[in-house]
Amino acid sequence: MKNHPFRTSLILIVIYLVLTGVLPFAWAAQIRLAWDANDEPDLVGYKLYYGTVSHSYGTPVNVGNVVDYTLTGLTQGQTYYLSLTAYDSSNNESDHSTEVSGAATDPVQNVAITVTTQPTGRQVVVDGTSYTAPRNFTWVAGSSHNVSVSSPQNGTPGTRYIYSSWSDGGGQTHNITVPSAATTYTASFTTQFSLTTSVGASGGGTVTPSGETWHNSGANAQVAATANAGYSFSGWSGDASGITNPLTMTMNARKSVTASFSTITETVSTPTTPSGPTSGSAGTSYSYSTGGASSNLGHALQYRFDWGDGTYSAWSSSTATSKSWASAGSYSVKAQARCATHNAVVSAWSSGHPMTIIPSAVSCTVTTSPSGLAVTVDGAPYTGPQSFDWAPGSSHSISVSSPQNGTTGTRYVYSSWSDGGGQTHSVTVPATNETYTANFSIQHTLTASADPSGGGTVNPSGERWYTRGDNVDVTAAPNSGYSFTGWSGSASGTTNPVRVSMDGVKTVTANFSQSQ
Repeated sequence: MKNHPFRTSLILIVIYLVLTGVLPFAWAAQIRLAWDANDEPDLVGYKLYYGTVSHSYGTPVNVGNVVDYTLTGLTQGQTYYLSLTAYDSSNNESDHSTEVSGAATDPVQNVAITVTTQPTGRQVVVDGTSYTAPRNFTWVAGSSHNVSVSSPQNGTPGTRYIYSSWSDGGGQTHNITVPSAATTYTASFTTQFSLTTSVGASGGGTVTPSGETWHNSGANAQVAATANAGYSFSGWSGDASGITNPLTMTMNARKSVTASFSTITETVSTPTTPSGPTSGSAGTSYSYSTGGASSNLGHALQYRFDWGDGTYSAWSSSTATSKSWASAGSYSVKAQARCATHNAVVSAWSSGHPMTIIPSAVSCTVTTSPSGLAVTVDGAPYTGPQSFDWAPGSSHSISVSSPQNGTTGTRYVYSSWSDGGGQTHSVTVPATNETYTANFSIQHTLTASADPSGGGTVNPSGERWYTRGDNVDVTAAPNSGYSFTGWSGSASGTTNPVRVSMDGVKTVTANFSQSQ
C-alpha cells in the first residue's frame, strides 16, 4: 500500500447516551462512528484520530479492520473532532479522511416498549414486521421505530375491528421516538358485528339494508321490509321474530334476519257504465268512454268494450274508443277492465248502455195494386213499383190519380194507401225498409143495347162501369108490337132479366121481334 489517501470516508451517524444507571464518574460519555469500507486488497485496518481542537489530534486508536467503532472514556458534552486513516500490511497509512465533529454523550439506555391493541389479539406492524398484539420490545432510548395497524381486521365470522386511534395520538401509521422510560403504545379498535338480511320468497319484496352490513357493537340497527305489488309482509325469522316493521336490532353479536312475504290475491273492480250516444245511423263512428275501475294492488289497468253485436274492442290502456255499426238494430254497450300486469285478472262487465242504430239509407218502395199504375213521388211521375233510397226521418210526398185507364173497357179506381194516408199525403221515412202501396179497384164496362133499337128497351142501358166481381141484372122490355126473343153477346138464353157477372168487359144485346 502506497502512502496516499485511501478511499475512506468517516460518517458520524449516531451520538447518543448508553447510560443505564447513575455513573460514579464523568468520564463515561462516548461517540459512536461508522464509515464506508476501503476496498483495497491489502487493507489491514483503520486508525482513529481525535481531539478537542479541530485538526489537532492526540495518539490514534487502532480500531482494526471494522467499519464502525464506539469511542469511549470521553467527557460528557465535550465536542470532539475526529478523522480516520487506513493502513496496509506494510504499515503504509493513508491520508486523513474528512474531519467530523460531535459532542460525547452518556452510554446507550435500553427501554422496555410494549405495542398492543384494544381489544387485544389484533395484528400490529412494527418496523415492517407483523405481530399479534401484545408484543414486547427492548429499544434504545431516542431511537425511532414505525408502528402501524391495518383496518378493518377480521375476527371470528361476523366480527371485525375498525381502527380508532393510537394511545400516543399518532396516525394509523406513524413513527415513535423511544422515551427514557418503559411505555405501552395501544392501538384502539371499534368492534363491529355483521347484520345479514334476506328475503324468504324471491319476488315477494325487499329488505333494507340488504345483504351483509356492519354495525358498531351496541349500536341499534334498523331493518325495514317492503312488499312488492301482490304481496304483503308476514313477519321476521332468524335472530328476530314478530311483525314489527321497521325492526330495531341491538348489535351485541353477529345477527341474521329474514323477511317473509305472502301473496295477495288481486281483484279488479267493475268499471262504470259506458257513456256515449244512444242513437245513430249505420256506418257512422260513435265514441264511448268508461273508467272507475281499480286494482287492489294498484296495478295499471286495460279496458275493452262489448258492442252488443258479438264484437269487442281490443284491450287498451285508454278508457275511450269508437264504434261504427254496420247494421240497424238495438245494442247494449258494456265495459270490462283487467290488470295490465296479470291479464287473467278481469273485472265483471259493467251495466249496458243502450244504442239504437238506424240504417244510413232506407229502401222505400212506392207501388200500386195492381202494379203498373201511375204514381207521383215528390211531384215526379213514376210507374209502380218504384224504389227509393231515403234517409231515415226524412219526409216525402206520394200521390196517385184516379181513375186510371187500362185496356179498353177496363179502368182502375183508387181505394186506399197501405199506410192509411190520403190519396195524396206525406210519409216520414222509418228506420227500416218500407213499401207504400196504393190500392185500386178494377172496373169493367157493361154495354147493354136493344136490337132493333125500336123493338124495346134495356135496363141498364148503354155503357156502364162496374167493379170486377159485381153481378148485374139486365132487364129487356119490348115496345108495343114487339116481343123479346132472347139475349146475345155476353149473355144468352131468354131469361129476363139476365144476370151478368162482371169479370171482364161485357156487351149484352136484347133481341126483339115484331109481333104478327
